[in-house]
Amino acid sequence: MELTGSNPKHQLHSNTIQAINDFLVGNKCYYEKEWATLIELEKDEDQRKFLRLLADVESYALEAGNTEVPFSPMRILANGSRSASIEDLTKDDLSILRSIEVSMLPIALRARIVDVLWVKEKNYTSACNAVEHYVELFHDTFDSKKWTTCANFIKRANIIALQLGKKNQSFSSVCMAIDTKIIELSGSDPLFLSLILIELQIENDFGDFSQYIDFVDSIIDDEINSHQNNIRLDNAFQVKERLLKKEQRHDEILGHYLRLATFHENHAEALLSEDNIENLPVAIRHYERAMVIYRKQQCKEKAEDVQKKLAPMKKKYIETMPMISSSFDITEQVNRIKKMLEDCDFKATLLHLAGTTPICKKNDVKKEVISCSGRFLSQMFFAKEMLDKDGEKTVILPPLDIQNPENDIELLENHLHFKMKESQAIYGVLLSVYFEHLKLNTEFTINDLDFIVNENAIITQDRKEIIKFGLFLGLSGNYYAALHILVPQLENIFREIAQECGDIITTYDDIDLTAQSKTLGSVFELPKLLECYDENILFTFKGLLIEKCGSNLRNQIAHGILDSDIGSSSIAVYFLCLCVKIFTFCSYDSYSMFADYMKERKHQEPMAEDPQPSIEQD
Repeated sequence: MELTGSNPKHQLHSNTIQAINDFLVGNKCYYEKEWATLIELEKDEDQRKFLRLLADVESYALEAGNTEVPFSPMRILANGSRSASIEDLTKDDLSILRSIEVSMLPIALRARIVDVLWVKEKNYTSACNAVEHYVELFHDTFDSKKWTTCANFIKRANIIALQLGKKNQSFSSVCMAIDTKIIELSGSDPLFLSLILIELQIENDFGDFSQYIDFVDSIIDDEINSHQNNIRLDNAFQVKERLLKKEQRHDEILGHYLRLATFHENHAEALLSEDNIENLPVAIRHYERAMVIYRKQQCKEKAEDVQKKLAPMKKKYIETMPMISSSFDITEQVNRIKKMLEDCDFKATLLHLAGTTPICKKNDVKKEVISCSGRFLSQMFFAKEMLDKDGEKTVILPPLDIQNPENDIELLENHLHFKMKESQAIYGVLLSVYFEHLKLNTEFTINDLDFIVNENAIITQDRKEIIKFGLFLGLSGNYYAALHILVPQLENIFREIAQECGDIITTYDDIDLTAQSKTLGSVFELPKLLECYDENILFTFKGLLIEKCGSNLRNQIAHGILDSDIGSSSIAVYFLCLCVKIFTFCSYDSYSMFADYMKERKHQEPMAEDPQPSIEQD
């Protein structure tokens, strides 16, 4: 049996090489089953070990545009397990790869082996061979329609060539290969290959850029006339801008982009003229794109004209947007609360409300968010968007990294506040039963709230009356007015608490030493406050008051944009209930009454054990 390889220990049987050549054809990403079958049929243990190494190397995912770490595991599971990684290679593995006579192996495997040796050992000969093999693969797999494979091969070849230096022959061969194909295509390809190749040449500073501009113009004309691929159109305009700059034709850039903005504006108007409601979101996107371009090109008046057109369209869109509704059966919880409120007077009802209102537990919300991020496809791949009543986009929340959701702490925090807001809305619906009971079964005056605000650890003497008035408005059903009073007072309370904990809540201008209060966001991050105060209370109020992905009540009120619908929503109910809870537990009188009342009633709160109410979706 014929053997190949310079080191007898690392020789491959000729029939094994033939088997590899038989299945390593086409453009599959991973030949896992084929390698497994070949390894299983092989009886010689040395050969099996050798084949496992080749299978691992062939399995790496190529990230063609990554200059530092071009290879990554093909598969990484949520539990942390993965397929083979280039980091797994040992010195013995690299020695085996060096000893291989690659000329008899498939070219894709040849390229992979020498590229790995270049990455791991910076072997010059390996780099030159890798460029040569990738250029050959680029030509072999060249396809203007199914273009991603050939594009990845030439991208990788280009990166290695640049690492070797522009004076190296490998760089020239890559640039010539790219230029040949650009001219061959002449902008006639249906997708992105020409644009990608031209961008490579711009980076390489190689080629006839004036000729490339003609090719890009051909793509632009085609897309403007066909209206088929706006992403390709925008990409073509960006590539042409780079070419114009290379050619020192800066005076043409403004007119170049005004043409694109005009196209988007005209296309939006054409869509609206068809009087088809389904065209509305597409027309909005075209207008938005035109507005952004006008702004970037300093065309302020044109941008404002488009913005004026957008406002009524977005409002109409939000009014006609199809809604996906969910219903929850909370009958059992409501009946339990109503039963426990039988014969309760005003004070007893408030004490019961204080005990029932949940404070969101950050770790519980975090566990649920992370669990859902890996369970539902919609949360794995799609961003969440929040629109206001006018259809304006206020928040875009990208999905978490399912492999490492805690990699981006800020993004994870945003998801926590978004999820908490959903839970708080449900809490508010359930807790509104208390307000209904107060309205139908009790009579009270503002002075009946003295037992909560008097001798209260977090309410200063000068704030008692205003806070009492805010609570009275809320418990009387005027949630909107109550929020405008209580939200600023809660902000001040947290500032006072931070100061009592030992934090500095004032900052000074470096020049004239004028004093300014720290923002509430900064206050919530002060170290002594975080050390001394309950994490879950701070987390809950931060989401309610200042987080854009949460309820953001403080900022909406401060800017006068809190809508009356939000101000009377279940979120408003939950906030008011939370105020009752916090004030009750910080007052000597009310907390003493609460402790006695709970001891007397000896009942279990509907949400005392679990912050998530037992609500089943219908």
